[in-house]
Amino acid sequence: MDGEQRSYNCANNARPEGWYKHQTKTVTESEGVTIQGEMQVHTDKEIMANKPDIIIKDKKKKNCTLIDLSVSSERNVSLKEVQKLSKYRDLETEITDVGRYHISLMVS
Repeated sequence: MDGEQRSYNCANNARPEGWYKHQTKTVTESEGVTIQGEMQVHTDKEIMANKPDIIIKDKKKKNCTLIDLSVSSERNVSLKEVQKLSKYRDLETEITDVGRYHISLMVS
């Protein structure tokens, strides 16, 4: 389906047949990059906060990005950011120590 047809369908609120059967993949891999969604990170230590929303792992660059999203009111954004950064601190340390990956933590 080309872009013109797709925009027409969206504008008319049309859905492809069987759209309700679509299931997203929890793991996608391509050329040394793995994207995981809604999966626990298995570690040697027991860590309570071990399930960020999205994990992007670049095996070639040894870089791992943990992404955790939230919707909060405008006045609570800074507070939520601090809470989430501290929430994943143990997981960040464990992945760095065991996997020798550089960790980037993104919260929103």
